[in-house]
Amino acid sequence: MVDVPELIILNVGHGNCAILRDTKAITVIDCGSDGLSLIETLRQLEIVAVDHIIVFHADKDHSGGLKPLLEAFPVHHLYLNADASKKSQAWQNIALALDVAESSGTEVHIGLTSQFSKKIISGEVEIEILAPSTSLAAIGPGGTYPGGHALDSNTLSVVIGLIHKSCRVALHSRRYGRVQSQ
Repeated sequence: MVDVPELIILNVGHGNCAILRDTKAITVIDCGSDGLSLIETLRQLEIVAVDHIIVFHADKDHSGGLKPLLEAFPVHHLYLNADASKKSQAWQNIALALDVAESSGTEVHIGLTSQFSKKIISGEVEIEILAPSTSLAAIGPGGTYPGGHALDSNTLSVVIGLIHKSCRVALHSRRYGRVQSQ
């Protein structure tokens, strides 16, 4: 591990992937589309297990690397939201991989909403879940939220803040097709 937390952002082309390497934990935030860069980087960092994986939403550019990651490393906790609108074989393969991971000891948490805020601890860093709300996640992709706007994977994407020593040091948002950071 490291003396102070570090956030490593990987260039995975279109999509997201980051590693939060902390004093006592490893957290993977999104897995990119194929997981190859992620797995290679974890091996270069001599990481042998992953404490947490957070998948922001079911689109392939965020979740495509999940199955290879689960096959390459022991994972303690996996957090993601269900998405019945995904009909691809890739998403079906991920669903099957969840069963295998769970039988190998991974705790799979379906329903990553703001109720998990500050309950995911990665060493010295608290992971703040700001969205989606439980009510929006319950409606799910393909539904309509109050005001008549359609919900899809991107509008229901997880929004996180990373808090270190009572200070928010990073914020990720992929809501409504725009990325914001502070």
